Amino acid sequence: VDTDFVNNLKNSIINMVYNIPITIMFSLFIAILLNKKMKGRTLFRAIFFIPVILATGIINKADAVNSVLNAYQGIDVGKSMSAASEMDQLFNTASLTHYFSNVLSFSPMLTSMTVSVASNIYKVVSSSGVQILIFLAGLQGIAPSLYEAAQIEG
Repeated sequence: VDTDFVNNLKNSIINMVYNIPITIMFSLFIAILLNKKMKGRTLFRAIFFIPVILATGIINKADAVNSVLNAYQGIDVGKSMSAASEMDQLFNTASLTHYFSNVLSFSPMLTSMTVSVASNIYKVVSSSGVQILIFLAGLQGIAPSLYEAAQIEG
């Protein structure tokens, strides 16, 4: 038995037990907010679903095609790094640690905590788009008469 396997399995289970409930609660909270009538509701829905679109294979495929065209024909169709890769690089632990410790002069302990929180927030928001969509579809399936009845009955 590989000791790294057991250690990685333990860490994966701990992350799963920690991240899944947080992602589900965040998704339900955002879906409830997005279900209300407000200005810019469609924009907010799009903002929360953009990470799902950016992480699809279509974007990565376009990057691969761009690299091939650039290498063989000298045609540059745009940046070779997708927006999802850019965001992953931005929220990379090493770059955040460098920023907080060197630029903002945080203590090592505060830097570690801040980087951990920022990384977890990014992971939760970027992985909650589909769940928000599912909860929103469920909430919109509830008849308005049920909301009225609940409001009257208290």
